Amino acid sequence: MRYYAVIDTNVLVSAMLKKSSLPDRVMQEIFGGTITPLDVVFYVSGFHHISLHSTSI
Repeated sequence: MRYYAVIDTNVLVSAMLKKSSLPDRVMQEIFGGTITPLDVVFYVSGFHHISLHSTSI
């Protein structure tokens, strides 16, 4: 089964800082092809976000 997700930059940073964590598992699934990132975003002061990359389905 393929999943689609918007990935927050906190997931990327957490995956790099701690192996075998849930964020690391998410990144493994992305590299393995199970999760397809639709966008990578980071949040600035509350609910405003900036998109780093956009992928169409």
